[in-house]
Amino acid sequence: KESKAMEDVCSAHLSGGHYEYGNMALPDQATFIIEDTSFLNAEFEANHHCAVGITGVLCMPQYLMHNVKFKKNGGNWLWFQNWVREDHSYTQVSGGIFSLSPPNAAVVMAQGRLEDSLFPDGYVSVVSSTFLYLLDHPDDACIRASDISDEIGSRYNGSKGGAILCKVPLRSLKIYTRNLLAGNSPSDLKVDAWFNSSTNSNPDATQNIRYHQSGPDNISFKQGYSIPVIPGAENKYRLSLVNDGDILKDWVIEFNDPVIGYRWDEEWITLEVKGRNCAGNGLVSSQHDRRFIWSGDEFLNDSVWDSDGNAIHGACVASGNQPDDMPSKSCTTVQFDGVEPLQCPELCVSKCNDNSFCDCGTAQCFCKPGFGGDDCAVDLCAAARCSSNGTCAAKYLGPGASSLLPVTSQNACVCEDGFSGTLCDRNPCKDVTCDGSGVCFAQGLDTVCRCDDGYSGSNCEISCDGLCTGSYPYNCNPNIPDIVKYGCNSGGGCNYLKDGEEFGNPNDWCVFKQTGNADTCSCSNSNQCQVLGSCNDDGTCPEPTDLEDGYPCNSVPWGICKSGKCVAAPRTCNEDGTASFLKKVKTSSTGDQTAKLKTCTWLSKRKPAARRRFCRSATIFEGHLPAKDICPVSCKACVPCVENGSSRFFLKTKKKNGVQIAVQKSCDWLSTRKESKQDKVCAKTAGGFGFSPAREVCVVQC
Repeated sequence: KESKAMEDVCSAHLSGGHYEYGNMALPDQATFIIEDTSFLNAEFEANHHCAVGITGVLCMPQYLMHNVKFKKNGGNWLWFQNWVREDHSYTQVSGGIFSLSPPNAAVVMAQGRLEDSLFPDGYVSVVSSTFLYLLDHPDDACIRASDISDEIGSRYNGSKGGAILCKVPLRSLKIYTRNLLAGNSPSDLKVDAWFNSSTNSNPDATQNIRYHQSGPDNISFKQGYSIPVIPGAENKYRLSLVNDGDILKDWVIEFNDPVIGYRWDEEWITLEVKGRNCAGNGLVSSQHDRRFIWSGDEFLNDSVWDSDGNAIHGACVASGNQPDDMPSKSCTTVQFDGVEPLQCPELCVSKCNDNSFCDCGTAQCFCKPGFGGDDCAVDLCAAARCSSNGTCAAKYLGPGASSLLPVTSQNACVCEDGFSGTLCDRNPCKDVTCDGSGVCFAQGLDTVCRCDDGYSGSNCEISCDGLCTGSYPYNCNPNIPDIVKYGCNSGGGCNYLKDGEEFGNPNDWCVFKQTGNADTCSCSNSNQCQVLGSCNDDGTCPEPTDLEDGYPCNSVPWGICKSGKCVAAPRTCNEDGTASFLKKVKTSSTGDQTAKLKTCTWLSKRKPAARRRFCRSATIFEGHLPAKDICPVSCKACVPCVENGSSRFFLKTKKKNGVQIAVQKSCDWLSTRKESKQDKVCAKTAGGFGFSPAREVCVVQC
């Protein structure tokens, strides 16, 4: 509901992820950075829960998209709040700014194009239609989304009042107030704007901003005004009350966010505040002083004001000298490759092994994500067998896993974009170019090209240029509700088909646009040992095809496909010395890749360290499997009976000093017991105190 910048003031809030079919309920207040992340048929919600009770602040966060890919077939792409959930009407919940990161925006503003952008070509930011002053920019930098087309209008807040798209970045300008009461009907804030170094006496644009208060009177301290502004020293904003009154002395002003300058480049704005003299002729940096604003867990620390109640921190102070900007910092040395556990190896008495890390808070060794057991030797991901194009789901679940069960299920491996299959080893679109005029989508092992506007054909090889009049959209309407296929001909005619309709004579028409599911169907099959192909001609789903016997599946631990079903692999530990496994993939100087294979006999003769290195590989290439799957004896990876001798199980409880405690034993201890004792211990099905029974931990002995 509320968030701040990461402690290192560089890292993104969401990084390296993939989200499908859901609502991204984003928080208020922060510059919330999303990078290297893809979204499929999802939607963004600004200011989730802002001004519901006392949650949220001024409802004007900045959401920055850096190398983000967004795909959605129709429907709403993002939306802003439009309801009042307080016991008063002084809320501005429709705030929030979506914008491309500075480097991504620079590409678009230089007439470049970003593939699968959240924004239409040429646009880099969007806000709700509340902020109409943006439409008065003399260069027409901003426009109502619905004025571009009905389809574009429906994407952005279409059902909640519409949105404004801009060809320039937008940033937040916030004014924090105190001791105001909604019941006293506070004055609006008047914002005058001059763009492009204008010297006109009258502003280019003006907007009155309503007072905002999160929570009821005499309880909330989250109050003030906020507005999206266009950064740049050439853009001047003047703040006053609607009656041209002075800005109150205790109001604290904040422009933008220093994370912008830390990660990318410093940004500026020229600010004039009625009743104050802003330092530097009003030139305000994104790195300006904001000490004691969001200090620790506090919203505004009392040190923001002096003893007379004057605001002495922020972008333009009411009294005294302007404080220094925030300390400088460079993010160039920070690696944005996801969140790793914070480690403090110097705090742990004993050195943590490769599968664990020293936790800074407890000074103890915790297992890294994907590992378990007392010494973190149990690889929870071994059964998943994900290829190099996928990541075991346990890697995302945080450190210190309490369960020692292997990671299985249909979603055991999280695939990289473009890859599919139980192990993320299939990419049907790898070599499908769609003639450079479309995007390939996988349907099972088959592919279908979704063509760019102006092209058609199974491989998007057909252009309507020369076949129809003029150029796209060939004097036809390219945006009509419920139309899925658009046709044109050399005589200037246009033809529009709804779903299920066909052209009378297909040879008379060139298809210049398709939308919706005209050539695709949406089918699902939870059976990992079956795959669906392309849709039937009538748009229905095809019958599934069984995958080859022996193909790995994760519905059961260490499963393999047999006759279209996932079954447990035979409990044998044999290997063929002449069988070949994938040692590595070699890449030639021309970029060609070939598999280098070795036999199990060769592997068995390697030194233990080298053997472990080969056995850890999970790479699958052109059907060649890694050593752990081909040479289970040499890799000590018998399927599925693998155990670690030091792993501990629950044996029983006993009283110590009047308190019940758990008696734990190791698999090595169990291996030294008599057979009758082993049978008795292995027959127990109950665990306790966070430990599993022997039958689940010591599968070899049991």
